[in-house]
Amino acid sequence: EWRSTLNTETVTLVFAASYLNSPSSMFGHTFLRLDPPNRSEEADLLLASTISYAADAAAHDSELMFAYRGIFGGYPGITTVQPYYEKIRLYSDIENRDLWEYQLNLTPEETSTLMAHAWEIKDHNFDYYFFDENCAYRLLGSRSGHVCSLSPFISHGGSDLP
Repeated sequence: EWRSTLNTETVTLVFAASYLNSPSSMFGHTFLRLDPPNRSEEADLLLASTISYAADAAAHDSELMFAYRGIFGGYPGITTVQPYYEKIRLYSDIENRDLWEYQLNLTPEETSTLMAHAWEIKDHNFDYYFFDENCAYRLLGSRSGHVCSLSPFISHGGSDLP
């Protein structure tokens, strides 16, 4: 039932560029957008679901405590599923960060496996480490055993860049 609610045909990797006003996001953030089938307009993608893994950092920690906990796994990492428009509001509108989107070349079976993995981890916390077991690590873990390929070209301004 959960998988049918997410209505996913393709998966897009989204990278939110770094945010200089927050040390925790100095390397940016990576999450997955679950794209629905037969999307005819960009507006449909605003309603697409996202899967994100991030540190559940306490807002009241001092900068020294924040760095210590982030480096040594003092924060729980949580997996969330939320609409893409909420991610756009946070990263683009509020924090003024660029969002880069890369559609993944996954087979239907790989997409199904990824969805099953997301279901398995969505209610579990893992220790979050800023430098290694971070958002990108958890996403790569969801792809273990499979080849994940990005398109070799990025379309930009009418030309393809390698």
